[in-house]
Amino acid sequence: MNNNINSYKGAKKPVSLILSLVLIISCLCFPAAASDTPSKETVAAELNLTAGAMLDAVRANVSNQTVSYNDFKNYALILKAGISDDTVTNSLIDYIKNHFYSDGTANLEGDFYPAAWYVYIITFLNETKEDASDFNGINFNKLLEDYYLDSSNDVNIYMEQYIAAAVEFNRDAFTNPDDILTKAKNTVLDSYKDDASGTGIDYWGISVDNNGQCLSVLAPYYASDDDIKNKADAALAWTETQFSENNAILSWGSESASSTALALKAFAEFGDMENASRAYGGLLTLKASDIEGAYTGYTGSSDLSFSTPDALMGLLAYYRALDGKSTLEVVKADEPETTAEAESAAQTETTASNDSSTAIGSNDNINSESPATGDFEPIALLFSVIMASGIIYAISLKAQRN
Repeated sequence: MNNNINSYKGAKKPVSLILSLVLIISCLCFPAAASDTPSKETVAAELNLTAGAMLDAVRANVSNQTVSYNDFKNYALILKAGISDDTVTNSLIDYIKNHFYSDGTANLEGDFYPAAWYVYIITFLNETKEDASDFNGINFNKLLEDYYLDSSNDVNIYMEQYIAAAVEFNRDAFTNPDDILTKAKNTVLDSYKDDASGTGIDYWGISVDNNGQCLSVLAPYYASDDDIKNKADAALAWTETQFSENNAILSWGSESASSTALALKAFAEFGDMENASRAYGGLLTLKASDIEGAYTGYTGSSDLSFSTPDALMGLLAYYRALDGKSTLEVVKADEPETTAEAESAAQTETTASNDSSTAIGSNDNINSESPATGDFEPIALLFSVIMASGIIYAISLKAQRN
C-alpha cells in the first residue's frame, strides 16, 4: 500500500510541474480580463454616433435657414471628431460671406452677439484650414481681439476656452496674444470659489458644468503654477463627489447628461482616466431613445441644444485622451499638417454622405492604431488552456491509481 502511495506521489510531481508550467505560460501569453476602461474603438463608435446626430441637427438648421453661431461651434467639433459633409461646410462658408462685412457688422436676424459669432466662426475656419485673418476680406481674429480686450464688452465665461484656443492656434494672428490669454486665465481664476456650496467655477453658482467648460483655460499653467494646480485639483475632486450610484453626475438632484459629459471632458483633459471612465459609463446610461447618438435633457427626451453637444465635447475629449492626443485643447484646431501628412489624410478621410438617412461611416482618424482591450478571444483561449490542463492532470491521476 505504502509503495503504491509513494509511487503515486512520485509520479504526481512531474505532472504538477507540467501543469504549473502550462498555467504560467498561458498567463504570460494571454491578457487578463479588461479593466473598466473601454477600448478606444468602443469610445470611437459612441463618438461617431453622437457626431452623426449633431451633424443631422446642423444640416437641418442649414436647410431651414436657421443657422446660429452654435452651428459653427458644433460643426467644428464634428469635424474634429473626423466626420465632414461638404454641403454643410460650403453652406456655412457661404453663410459667412453673405452675412458679415469687413467692419465686423453683420446682417442677421435677431440680436447680434459679436463675441460668440467671432470666436465660433474662427473655430470653424481654423478647423477647415481657412484663414480667419483674411476670409473674404474680413479679419475675424482682429475683430475678436478688439471686442474681447474692450473692458466694456461682456463675454460669456464658457467662451473663454474657445478664445484662448484661437490664440494658441495662431498667436501671430493677434496683436496682443499674451493680453488675451492673461485675461482669459484671470477671468476663470476670479470666478473660482471654495465654500460650502462646492469647489470650482462660480458662474451663477458653482457647478460641474462650469468646471467642465472653464477649467481647460487653466490647463497650460497647471504644471508650472502651484496655485492653479491646487485649485484645478480641488475643483476636480469636488466634481468627483457629484457622481450618483450609476456614475452619472447629479444636477439639481437628478442625473444630468450635460453635467456628466462635461465632467467626462474635465477628467479626460486633466488625465484622470479612472474618473473619466466612470463618467463615460454614466453618460451611456443617459442616451436618448428617440434619436441614435443623442442624449437626454431634463424632459427625458433627446436634447440637441445642450446635452448632445456637451456629450460630443466629452466623448471627443475622452477619445483623444485614450488616443494620446492633446486632450487639453479639445476646442483648439489641430496644428496645420505638413504636405506629406495632408496628402496621406486626403487618401484616408471618410466623408459623410449628404443624405441624412445614410449612416455615418467609420473614420480612419477615429478607428485607427489601438487594439481593443478585453476582447473575448484571449480570455476564451486562457480558459481552454486551463480546462485542457485539468483534463490532462485528471487522466494522469487516474492512470497512476490504476
